[in-house]
Amino acid sequence: MLVGEFWKKFWVLPVVVFFALGIAVVDHDSGIRTYWQLRKEVRAAQARIAALEQETDALRQEAELLEKDSFTIEQAIREDLGLARPGDVIVKLPGEEKFPFLDGSPVEADSSEPNARTTTP
Repeated sequence: MLVGEFWKKFWVLPVVVFFALGIAVVDHDSGIRTYWQLRKEVRAAQARIAALEQETDALRQEAELLEKDSFTIEQAIREDLGLARPGDVIVKLPGEEKFPFLDGSPVEADSSEPNARTTTP
């Protein structure tokens, strides 16, 4: 009996709540759609942050290696500048244009300077 009396007095409450939820779903400027869109954007931003943190960690590790290991420094310099040690063979793959000065012509190292490059005619 108490439940029946409650609904007789407050029947309008569920109608108002249902109507408010309907407006919140339909309204484009505010409400539930905006909340869902913002949650989606936050998740995307968190994913970007995680990727950037991984990249930062990798760059820190590389920087530490470059500070400590002379072989890593030499390797990085040779890769960036396209240099080779005497006796090294450089292989250029099709479509790879990282070093445009490597046109496929034979290259020999000058014995007076390490990593110096001269082309043979």
